[in-house]
Amino acid sequence: MIPIKVLNNNGGGSYESFVSGIEKAIESKADIISMSLGSNSAPPDKVHQVIKKAADAGIIILAAAGNDGGVTNYPARYEEVIAVAAIDENGDYATFTSGDDTVDSVAPGVGIYSTFLNQGYAKMSGTSQACPFVAGLCALALSFTRANPDLPQIKNYIDMLRVLD
Repeated sequence: MIPIKVLNNNGGGSYESFVSGIEKAIESKADIISMSLGSNSAPPDKVHQVIKKAADAGIIILAAAGNDGGVTNYPARYEEVIAVAAIDENGDYATFTSGDDTVDSVAPGVGIYSTFLNQGYAKMSGTSQACPFVAGLCALALSFTRANPDLPQIKNYIDMLRVLD
């Protein structure tokens, strides 16, 4: 695990810090990038370019689909990114989740008990809670195939989407 912080303590950030974070992940030879962030407006082209660069390096990239109930947010909306929407305890789409035909996967995202500020814990809801579930599954799948070289290997996001399906 390589934690790379691209947002400030209030959850805001810049496209420059985002691009820098992805470049750091590429340089660090990360296997998976999980992003619990997004925007409903299209970012500058340099964001998509660095996402493509990471995908071309074989990095599996996942992002939260968004919580505005509209179309899938960026960067999850990019083809090279596995977009994760949130479901509730009944397996239904969460009322807030963004998503459309670009969503690749779903995971629990309502009332998720997790770590919180000041060494605390809290229940939170959102696609930011769902995305790490799928990232964990991707890590397990990647680890399993690498430990079993006779199995088809996961070399890119397309291979990982096949495994998730």
